[in-house]
Amino acid sequence: MTFLAVLLIIAGAVSFFFPEFGWEMKHGWAVDGESGPSDDYIMLTKIGGAIIMVVGLGILIYRMIV
Repeated sequence: MTFLAVLLIIAGAVSFFFPEFGWEMKHGWAVDGESGPSDDYIMLTKIGGAIIMVVGLGILIYRMIV
């Protein structure tokens, strides 16, 4: 369970600090030219990353207490 918590924290941090990375992995190869993710995509990816980090921290804290 601790490994899952650390994995969630890392995945959330990557999504929060590097939101363009996910777009490049999923869509970047298919787009030709100077295209990139929209501002809405970046904002929602950062929000999702923050939520995932909080869940991971919650699991980690729970495991430390119990």
